[in-house]
Amino acid sequence: MNKDFQSTLEIIKTHGYWKMHIYPNSTNFIPIEPINKGKEIIESASVQFRGWDYPHFPTQVLDHQKIYIAGDKVEAWTDYNQFKEIWRLFNTGQFIHLFGLIEDWIKESSSSQRLKEILPGRILEITWTIHSITEMYAFIRNLAQAGLYESEIAVEITLFGTKDRELFNFDMRRMPLIGEHKAMTDIVVFPKRVYKIQELETNYLDFAFGQIVYLFNQFNWDNPNTEAIKEDQKKLIERRL
Repeated sequence: MNKDFQSTLEIIKTHGYWKMHIYPNSTNFIPIEPINKGKEIIESASVQFRGWDYPHFPTQVLDHQKIYIAGDKVEAWTDYNQFKEIWRLFNTGQFIHLFGLIEDWIKESSSSQRLKEILPGRILEITWTIHSITEMYAFIRNLAQAGLYESEIAVEITLFGTKDRELFNFDMRRMPLIGEHKAMTDIVVFPKRVYKIQELETNYLDFAFGQIVYLFNQFNWDNPNTEAIKEDQKKLIERRL
């Protein structure tokens, strides 16, 4: 089967996945003109802390990835081993990103027998989750500085495929969680957040931290180790993984 944007979207939705939606919190916006400037904006704003960039920016057109102009938007897709994602940047500054949970696809490419035994829909890995949300906010911070937004930026995050999924940590050096920490709903909708552009520059890690704690609470982890979360965030952005 030939891969493309639509086929990748359909594959992503077969398992758990993230959706991040960013848009200007105003009817006033600075349009991206010409639209191909959107490629430069995303490439500059993307972050790379742990080997794979967020969001992934295809630098080459290959069988498993592509980036192109489609009318009033830049569109990209990737379907490569455990990495399944699509994104769109509209000329209004609206950005939508969907990407599959690594936990549900890791067995496709891992040589670890332990990872190969993970079944889709069963777990949400704690450290990977901290990293993903922190990467989202580092990207949001960078995108906010691109001059697309007048004063405020709205952020909506949703995690799909969560019901009966359980928090898990692969780091054997850490104490295992005591008790069961599962989500009871199939979708976790994070509270919509509106940020001032200036606030994101210095406070993006704190904003990400708040969303991380919110998510863990939805998995019935009432008192996550906040210092450990902040240390994981720091290690990520300092590339000390």
